[in-house]
Order: sequence, then C-alpha cells, then structure tokens
Amino acid sequence: MKKLALFLCVSISFIGSFGQNLNSYTLQGSVVDSVNVPLPYTTVVILSNKDSSLINYAVSDGMGDFEIKNVKPNSYILQLSFMGYRTFSKQIKVEGATEII
Repeated sequence: MKKLALFLCVSISFIGSFGQNLNSYTLQGSVVDSVNVPLPYTTVVILSNKDSSLINYAVSDGMGDFEIKNVKPNSYILQLSFMGYRTFSKQIKVEGATEII
C-alpha cells in the first residue's frame, strides 16, 4: 500500500456573519499526492482531539478540493483517507486565519 504523502494546503478562514455564528470557521484545502497530483474524492474528517469522536467531514471534489463549514475554534485531528493509500492524520488548531501545511 502506498504511503499517503500529502502536501496538504489547508487554510482556515473566518466566516462572515450572514446569520452564522461569528466564532466558527471554514476549513478549506486541496489534497494532492507526493508529486502534486490531486486526489479526488478523498474523505476528509475532523475528529475531537479529546476522544477522537467525529466532529465533521467532507469528501474532496474531482480536483481534490474540499470545504468544511462551521468549525469551532479548538484543537482537532485532521484525518484524510484515500483508497490505496495509508490514512494521513495531523493535529491542527483552529484559531483565526491560519494556514496549515
């Protein structure tokens, strides 16, 4: 099985009001492999850092792009799964406009 060597560019950006909770963020990014080829339909999961329970998830589109809305400021485990690759996990902290590589 291939190692999921991801160059994951994830940026967390502030969600404007529009009736949304002002203390929530949108997690956006692109999933690519080690040679920068997009990985379409990758499962992207946010898990609780405390007990690994599911917080939210998305599936990347045909170009490997994904978006998860209404993410509260906190520490999480970001987990990516793609068939034929090992699952990739990384601890992230959602707070303000941040870029996570």
